[in-house]
Amino acid sequence: MMEKARKHYRISSSIVLLILLAWLFSLILIWKSKPSQQQNYSDVIQKASQAVVAIKTKVPINRMLVENEGSGFFIDSAGLILTNEHVVHNARVIRVTLADKRKFVANVVGADVRTDLAILKIEGKNFPVLPIAPADSLAPGQEVIALGNPYGTGADGIAVNQIGQISRLRHKEENLDPEHDRFYDNLIQTTAVIYPGNSGGPLIDKNGHAVGLNTAMGTALDNSAQFGFAIAFDLKTRSILEQLKAGAAIFHAFLGVETEEVDDNTRHKLNLNEMSGALVNTVLPGSPAQQANIRIGDVIRTVDKQNIYGPNDLVGYINSLQPGSIVQISLLRRVYDETQERRLSVRLEERTPEDLLGYTQEARLTALTKWGMAVKNLTPWRRRKLKLPQFQPGVLVYAVEPASPTDQRNIQPGMVITAIGDHKIDNINDFALAARKHPNLPRLEILNRHN
Repeated sequence: MMEKARKHYRISSSIVLLILLAWLFSLILIWKSKPSQQQNYSDVIQKASQAVVAIKTKVPINRMLVENEGSGFFIDSAGLILTNEHVVHNARVIRVTLADKRKFVANVVGADVRTDLAILKIEGKNFPVLPIAPADSLAPGQEVIALGNPYGTGADGIAVNQIGQISRLRHKEENLDPEHDRFYDNLIQTTAVIYPGNSGGPLIDKNGHAVGLNTAMGTALDNSAQFGFAIAFDLKTRSILEQLKAGAAIFHAFLGVETEEVDDNTRHKLNLNEMSGALVNTVLPGSPAQQANIRIGDVIRTVDKQNIYGPNDLVGYINSLQPGSIVQISLLRRVYDETQERRLSVRLEERTPEDLLGYTQEARLTALTKWGMAVKNLTPWRRRKLKLPQFQPGVLVYAVEPASPTDQRNIQPGMVITAIGDHKIDNINDFALAARKHPNLPRLEILNRHN
């Protein structure tokens, strides 16, 4: 029995060995008959890099011209170059270096701060163009290559490459550059690391087609791992690019709220089964949201029947609309001991840098609270916003507490109080002096003028 067993073992081992040898031999044949992946990428990178340019700008900062580095690529053989708006923001001089070492001065044809897109133009023709891949050609796990000028190392026109994979698609982000009010609503996250100077360069696929515009880098705080973000060429991005190529201005809609994720306290307060929605924590006085009676503490659930799962969904949808659009908003509100659903119609305004700066500066002013209202001094911007005379006296109603005497009198944020009783009000100091004489809310003279 033992001898038979040993014989069986030797026969089985021989069969296994033959199978392993055959498998290894097959792998060798496949490897020899197929070009290496790196060689394929080398050809793709070399061809695509011909359409990539290095960008150097001079930007005035504190009365000095500071040089910045960036990237771009040709989208038209007549010399149109796509890049990020932040690469050329406020630039006095824009110089580009091509892959063939030629250098040009570029002009801005069109730019949009909000979407961070810009089109440049250099004189000439027959420039190599990088084709843009179809918007639906991307998938997580797909290998991609970032090309550009990281840290100025590609300043001679020879693009530097970083190979990686797509980690996720359709990422929304409004915190990459809040100072300039940028909002990115369709980012590609990739392990192809984006360094300073890579911005504006193409993210390409294995066919050498552009699938995104390299825009930002990210770093994980726990392990310092780095990753990149690129703007995807979806239908909205392509539409904006066509407008910018024609030199058209891009307009964005404005609602006038700041929101945050629904917290556990709000979930219990409103008796919610889930924590979806955008919790309103700020309503700007005189904004479309305030005029439509959206209030702090409301939870926005849908806009035009589009589900809102969080703040970025709200910002993204409003950002996709044009000023003047009328939207239907469904929200939840706590009224006394009852959760009520409200449906409001809101006409959106234009989102402008002047208004955003005006709201920001106004928010920093000192407020005085009385009778359930908070008032602030009128700023020059607010007078222009309300189309008031340059030296119009009065104070701005900045916020109103629900169910307060002010709320019951139907006095709303954005109104201007010019008198308390018989006392004329020029500013917040006059308001304070007059308010001391009236424990209860007296007669008020109000300018009710919304833009």
